[in-house]
Formats: sequence, structure tokens, C-alpha cells
Amino acid sequence: VGGLEETVTVEGGAPLLETRSASQGQVIDEKRIQLMPLSDGNPFTLTRLAAGTVYTGDLKFSRPFDNAGTSAVTANGAAGGNEFTMDGSPNMANGRRVAFVPPAGAVQEFKVETATFDAQQGHTAGATVNVTMKAGTNSFRGDAYYHIRDEKFSKNDFFLEQAGQPKAQLDYKRFGGTFGGPVHLGFYNGRNKTFFFGDYERFHQEWG
Repeated sequence: VGGLEETVTVEGGAPLLETRSASQGQVIDEKRIQLMPLSDGNPFTLTRLAAGTVYTGDLKFSRPFDNAGTSAVTANGAAGGNEFTMDGSPNMANGRRVAFVPPAGAVQEFKVETATFDAQQGHTAGATVNVTMKAGTNSFRGDAYYHIRDEKFSKNDFFLEQAGQPKAQLDYKRFGGTFGGPVHLGFYNGRNKTFFFGDYERFHQEWG
């Protein structure tokens, strides 16, 4: 009786050329959002890393409520012509600015398209930033964070030190968390059916 042999070969790889779409861009996934340092917890600051984009705003104004500073990204030389969407829905405010900046912990991923030639992205000549929000799963999951900045632990600014002036006092705190999972209502088991997800973030800042 001879031996029984079986060979299984699996090959996979990204295509060298995307032939179904003319759009070009970069996806910022959840891992990058979690591991890379974010200015004031603003996930949109990572749009500046996409190829073909240049940040034209003030780096001091990158907080989640600084809509103008968050939106100051130029793609392919088209200043002020960007479009922001959330789960495919418009997320735009006055002056072509982003309307709402979600907490980084609530973002699954987002894509920065710097060359949008498809009809579905034909509203602007600049970049299109589409954010995909997280959703609940079959397991209860969540996280919490607390970020504090106290001038007691930092040295004075170089130029203030040279001028003999005291350092500016800044009380900075940012904290929040996320939580999600399946919906269970006694008679109804939401596993593989219905989920929930929520997030909370608070930003506290005082200048002295």
C-alpha cells in the first residue's frame, strides 16, 4: 500500500495595478491610528502623511474643535477644495471645512483620496477624506484613556528663557473611552444580528 500525499498551494498578493478605479490615495488603518502619536487626539492629522498632500495650517491649532486647522490640507495643489465624509455621508461645514472630528478611538479607518476621478467622488478637485466609524461586535470590548499635560513637568520655552520671562501656564487634560458589543434584551439575542457602540471624549484646557 503506497503512501497518501496531498499538496495545497495558496498564493496571494496585491495587484500591481488597480484597473477598476482611477482614484489614487492611501488608507490609514486602525493600527496606525492607535500606535502613531496624534496631536491632541485628532485622527485627521494623519492625512498629512498621505502622498501628494501638504499641510498649510498652523500646527498649534490641531485640536478636535479646530475645524479650520484640521482641514488645512492641500492635495495636488488644489487649496481649499477638500471634501470630508463619514461612512459615506457628507461631513462638511462652512468654507469647505470638516464639520465633526470624531475621537481617534471611534475611528476604524479612513482613506485619503488625492486623485478622485470617479463620478462618486466628483464634488471637488482636492482630496476626499472618508472616515469609517467602528461598530460593536459579538464580544464586549472597550478602552479608556487619560492624557494630562502639566507645565510643572516641562522646562520653559527657549525664547521665553532667553528673554527672562516665566513660562506660560497651561492646564491640559484629555480623557475618554469607548465601549461596544452585542445587544441582549432577554427574549432577543443580538449575537450576529444587532450591535451597539459608543464613545466619549472630554477636552479641558486652561491658559495661565
